[in-house]
Amino acid sequence: DRVPSKRGDCRFFLDTASPKEWNELLPLGILHGVTTNPVLLERANQPCTIPHLHQLASQVLLETNEFMAQTWGSNSQELYDLVTR
Repeated sequence: DRVPSKRGDCRFFLDTASPKEWNELLPLGILHGVTTNPVLLERANQPCTIPHLHQLASQVLLETNEFMAQTWGSNSQELYDLVTR
């Protein structure tokens, strides 16, 4: 089971796209997962693409239970098209 022993009933998430921060903070065992969005990806010099998000999720899910990424687009059709590719 990947649930860290130090975690209580609350679920805390790390909001970043920086693998350096993940490597530093996820081993503490208090975080349930990682969330990110296009702005955080840009700040961390990470590509904002579906294949790259899959790659990042694979890294995060080795140490946590959840990886959440916010979609991007200027209207509902763009959002739908992006997540259904």
